Amino acid sequence: MTQVHTSWHAGRNPVVLLWLAFWAVAAMTAIVDRCGRMLDAWQAILNLLGLLQMILAASLVRTKGWGASVLAHVVLGLLLGQWWFVESTFMQVVWRLSGFGP
Repeated sequence: MTQVHTSWHAGRNPVVLLWLAFWAVAAMTAIVDRCGRMLDAWQAILNLLGLLQMILAASLVRTKGWGASVLAHVVLGLLLGQWWFVESTFMQVVWRLSGFGP
């Protein structure tokens, strides 16, 4: 009988769990951003999910190291998950440069 190599299995590899949690939070943030605007706590939920994703990103970089592949995936995940933040920051900059900002 042959043994199957199961090191990729999420239950046995905490790095896989970190990646799954990181991408799940990115997806949840995108969903809340698109569908949750009518919620009273919409901004608070986005902020909490953003903080959680940053913590997971820091844990991944600390665990896996500063490799190009790891950094590319983390930056991509942060851009996709925290697009609301990138978008609102860009709008603030444009408004301030145009003279309309607070």
